[in-house]
Amino acid sequence: MAGLLVQVNEFLLLLLVFVVGGLGLAFWLDRRITQADASRREEFLRDVAVSRPRSFILSYRGGQKDATDTFGAEARAFADMGYVPVSQSWAPGQWSFSAFVVVVLLALFVVGILILIYMLIVKPGGTLTVAYELRPSLTDLLAELDDARAAGLISEEYWATRRAQILDPSRDH
Repeated sequence: MAGLLVQVNEFLLLLLVFVVGGLGLAFWLDRRITQADASRREEFLRDVAVSRPRSFILSYRGGQKDATDTFGAEARAFADMGYVPVSQSWAPGQWSFSAFVVVVLLALFVVGILILIYMLIVKPGGTLTVAYELRPSLTDLLAELDDARAAGLISEEYWATRRAQILDPSRDH
């Protein structure tokens, strides 16, 4: 009987080491991925500042609050460069089918039961997808309007009306 008790204790200790090691590995990988994402985002921000694309789409992963906070911070940086968000979409996270298959197989070794309980309680982070568009500056809009007038593409009346609308956006368009 004492031998069986020793074997059960060894098994539980091994199980504990396996679970703690797995969680440690998961947290380490998550941190590495987060650091890599931050580095790629900084590089992308520099590329946008140089290349000035008309529009682009970014995805923010994580919990809804974290994704929204990151979006808010980046939206301010992009606004300084003349970009505004034109659409947003939130997709809640979900576990993949293959993850459930692996957990069911691990359930044969008892570890999977704990992981399955975790998967049923904790939902993975979702994705906030945001489309940004470059809006021309006031100077650019007025220059285009003046160019169209100089080329004879618009009348003086339209030029004056549109110029007033650009300078005072509260007026009806």
